[in-house]
Amino acid sequence: MAGTRFIQRCGPAPSLAGRPEWFSSLLVSRGITTEDQARRFLSPSAEDLHDPFLLDGMDRAVSLLREAVSRGETILVFGDYDADGVCAVSILLETLHEMGASLAYHIPSRQADGYGLNADAIRKHAGKCSLLVTVDCGISNPEEVALARSLGYTVIITDHHQPPEVLPDADVVMDPLLGNYPCPHLCGAGVALKLCQALQGMEGVEKRLDLAALATVADVVPLLGENRFIVREGMRRMETTSRPGLRALMDVAAVSAPLQSDELAFRLGPRINAAGRLGDAKLCVHLLLTPDPAKAEHIAGLLEKANRERQSLERGMTAQAEKQLAGADLSASHVLVVAGEGWNPGLVGLTAGRLCERYHLPAVALSLSGDTASGSCRSIPGVNIYRMLSACADSIR
Repeated sequence: MAGTRFIQRCGPAPSLAGRPEWFSSLLVSRGITTEDQARRFLSPSAEDLHDPFLLDGMDRAVSLLREAVSRGETILVFGDYDADGVCAVSILLETLHEMGASLAYHIPSRQADGYGLNADAIRKHAGKCSLLVTVDCGISNPEEVALARSLGYTVIITDHHQPPEVLPDADVVMDPLLGNYPCPHLCGAGVALKLCQALQGMEGVEKRLDLAALATVADVVPLLGENRFIVREGMRRMETTSRPGLRALMDVAAVSAPLQSDELAFRLGPRINAAGRLGDAKLCVHLLLTPDPAKAEHIAGLLEKANRERQSLERGMTAQAEKQLAGADLSASHVLVVAGEGWNPGLVGLTAGRLCERYHLPAVALSLSGDTASGSCRSIPGVNIYRMLSACADSIR
């Protein structure tokens, strides 16, 4: 985002033909060949946000949510435990609360429940909640969606991950990778923001751009299309945010204006992720939504402590993984696989990422517990890890 900050502070760029050759070549390499495309890329504006109803299922989702609110039914928001999921849950809870909705929410435990919808949580809220809305998850949970509907839930799936060949039989399945949505690279919080836009218009969007920007950078989605406006304008708003939680988080992370995207990626995002990796990610929802500065300061301190513990554990696990690879001939390897007894399941993805980056090979890191191994994968451009895992799904479940 350094380029967008330059445009932001120094004014609009000259015409495409008037730019230095090296700069024009960079734009062309990104598929930007016209002055309008260059303007949108370098100096994004609210005009670049697409009509939210271009997302498949948005009409139906808005109708179901408005009906549930008008009837006084309790809506269950089900999210993920990472920074994207936490921000997505917070965006939707805040939006629906302003509409007068009766709300509950659930974020699973990374260690106990794993990713996505789970049957225990669905059963726990059955009878108390009539409408289930997922954010940043759900598209790969057909069995859990079927269970929810059998228990009387209306189910709205909002996700951004790769859809499976057979979609869950929900009342609505909304994912920017389905249909022909112009910006298919939204993160989970980005999809939640589009739902907010459909429900409240730009007034709702403007209130929540800070959360969507943090999630967009933390989830490492491409900064293309409307993601560029979300991050650029969201960082502006974070600099003067009225959210006690964001202010407290920025304080413990030693982040101040003017913000840069790498500070979201490497200082703010990891502190939010630390809660889900080592404890309870619901703590972060409390942080982002609390109006109480003292509570926000306390929670931010807990996240800082958790992040330091995460860093220490990650260094130890990565060192053990490096020892396993020491002396091995990796020249003919197509994938790296490392494993450790008792490795924290919430941190194995970080170890896999370190190995993938260092050796430029797909990497799998596994946490062993008895006869069970749970793990995480990271891949390189050109190797679709989702397809690889799908091809051997029967062997790893």
